[in-house]
Amino acid sequence: MGAWSFIQKQYGKANNMLNQFAILCLIIAVGYFIIRSVNTNSNNTDNVNNDYFPCEISSTNEDSLTEEALKTSYSIALINIDNDIYKTANSKNSIPALFKPNLTNLTNIKKCLGDDEIALVVSTDNATMVFPQKILNYHLIVNTFINDEPILITYSPLADHFEVFSRKYKNIILEFGVSGVLYKNTDLMYDTSSESLWSQFNGKAIVGNYSGAALEKLDYKILPIKKIIEIYDKYEVLSFNTGYSRNYNNDPFKDYRTDNSYIEPIGYIQSDYQNKDIVLGFNLDNKQYAVLESTITDNISRFSGIGLDLEFSKKNGEYFIKDLKNNKRILDFTTSYAFVWYDFFPLTRALKIQ
Repeated sequence: MGAWSFIQKQYGKANNMLNQFAILCLIIAVGYFIIRSVNTNSNNTDNVNNDYFPCEISSTNEDSLTEEALKTSYSIALINIDNDIYKTANSKNSIPALFKPNLTNLTNIKKCLGDDEIALVVSTDNATMVFPQKILNYHLIVNTFINDEPILITYSPLADHFEVFSRKYKNIILEFGVSGVLYKNTDLMYDTSSESLWSQFNGKAIVGNYSGAALEKLDYKILPIKKIIEIYDKYEVLSFNTGYSRNYNNDPFKDYRTDNSYIEPIGYIQSDYQNKDIVLGFNLDNKQYAVLESTITDNISRFSGIGLDLEFSKKNGEYFIKDLKNNKRILDFTTSYAFVWYDFFPLTRALKIQ
């Protein structure tokens, strides 16, 4: 069975019981088998073998997180729990988040990263950290620090959406794990203190005691490894020695990225783009717009019309959107699959830049 077949089954609906006890038992058994097949060290091709994965790995953390039901206070919610939360075959921690992970230098792991492979980069005045997508595919969440500041690195492969947040909320440092449930085809995170559910898409708590709270978004870049080497002189890299035995060479979402499918039924069917087109979506004056990400280059492009006058460009992985009418830079934007952005913002206007 291919990696995406495993992922489809792992994310597949878990509570379709058909009112038959035998079928329920079968679903549970199959779900357990798939989760263990993807996430534990067995003999299938989705697990690491040092013969073909040359970077250091270990399995010291395999049993450090318990897979169990969430203890979320579902009576407190900003959404309709029954209609908007999509329960998968995963339980809490089936996909293990990373906590205070090992960091290394690129020299130690360059043999496991191709020049064109991408990574998320967080940079401050005196520190730069690099998080390869290869690792994020298998863990989705990294709880770490930069300059002693607690940060949260997140990736939702089903939306192809990266985001970085501060883990500090009202002077409380939170830690986050993977809940195993979805909202609009993005993974919901849970905080380990209250087990409230937070949207990976925007950092807002939507179910549980923290409902209404929002994490501060932090700047980041998505760059190929060769560009990181070119731009930065000094940086730390998330190590493949995560404590989990995985074949990080294998992309479990490879097929999903190229087909037209999605896991959770979507509430709004858009026709401006292909489902898996990557769009840069942004908010301006309480209205939402989207631009095909591949049309944004180092050269300045422009859109004029429908009351807008905008410039778009990208330099060293950083997007620039300038509102020429008000002479200001637009900072409220993100990138994701088109179908996900439109499910969050169905009134989005598609812009074609020149």
